[in-house]
Amino acid sequence: MVNQLDTLSVDPTRLFSCDFSLFGKKFDMIDEFFKNFLTASFHEDDIFMAALKSLCLETVIVARKQLSDFLPDGCFGKDLPEDQKKIIDHCPLTNILGENAFGDLDFDIGKRRHFSLHHRSTVQMLKQNSTISWLNTKNADDATEIMLKAKEKAQVYRQRHKKQEKIVMLKVREKMFENERTKKEKEFNEAKRKTDIVVEISKNGGPCVNLRDVDKLLATSSNVVSAVKSQIRYLKVILGAKHLTINGTKEELIFRLRAHFQGTDKNEEQLSKRQRLNEEFDGSVSDDSFENDDDSIFQFENQGEFVAVFYDNHFYLGQVISVKSNDKALVKFMEKFKGRKDYFKWPLIDNVAEIDACYVFRWAFDVSPVSNDGRVWSVPSIKHLQMNYDKIKAKCM
Repeated sequence: MVNQLDTLSVDPTRLFSCDFSLFGKKFDMIDEFFKNFLTASFHEDDIFMAALKSLCLETVIVARKQLSDFLPDGCFGKDLPEDQKKIIDHCPLTNILGENAFGDLDFDIGKRRHFSLHHRSTVQMLKQNSTISWLNTKNADDATEIMLKAKEKAQVYRQRHKKQEKIVMLKVREKMFENERTKKEKEFNEAKRKTDIVVEISKNGGPCVNLRDVDKLLATSSNVVSAVKSQIRYLKVILGAKHLTINGTKEELIFRLRAHFQGTDKNEEQLSKRQRLNEEFDGSVSDDSFENDDDSIFQFENQGEFVAVFYDNHFYLGQVISVKSNDKALVKFMEKFKGRKDYFKWPLIDNVAEIDACYVFRWAFDVSPVSNDGRVWSVPSIKHLQMNYDKIKAKCM
């Protein structure tokens, strides 16, 4: 067949000859099918003939690479000696026996997870090799003698299987320890990286939350590039602003940082008034004046800003991580720190929710990190936040 395909790769029109046989005399039916299928219309089609020539050429290349040992001149091209034929006469022609064995093993592991390897091997032998059927052909005395010998010899295999099981379990345990060590090392490196970012940004006056902080940073920093990179790194790693990149020129870095806070300070006077209203936690501003003042209505503008969110039974503190509109934003919430009422921490699993601006009752309050890894934060005005929440809750009830 390879030689015939080699001929067709040079002259594909030979396929339409009456005396041409692609598969040999043993496959006359297949040759007849091809001759009936390949009518004269194919012979006149240039595209078909070019495709046939290319197909035959590539098939010859693959056959000679992968089947060269089985071709007439290959090491397996000759018939096997008679003694080898007798050895392989009993071998199965398919892998159905192996597939059945693996299927039974999977089922056995699911039903009897703690059984030994010796038990599984015994069950597989009795089931797949028809050992019981063979044993039933023996008389009672022979069967008893065979079982006694099997019981005696089985002790050796049982000990061997136990050693194999110990080796496997030891390797599994070592792999588990290695995975756990890699996980702990990764967590440690990540915590150290966050700690270094927080320490670095603390040297530059803390994280920026608006354009005013960015302008102040550019004016006071001795190394602008390093300071801007630390701010972008904080936004990217701590706050999850994945779209920011740290590479580029000085002008590109400043542009990215300013673009991140772009539009947060639309009106300096409005921002000042908002901060003043939020700093007056002592109740000096009346409820009516607060409600009727349009400038006091909160809107999401600053990514990274801390907010206090009103819920039915409690209020929660969080940080804006993504502003979708003036009325909606994604907020990552903190949880209380045991032992200190004014301490809050980021949970191990992020608690992120989409919040409406109408549920934010305080913002622009002071927060500061107290741990090196940036997880624990201090909120000095927690008492005023609680008092203000109690007022709003009492008014709504």
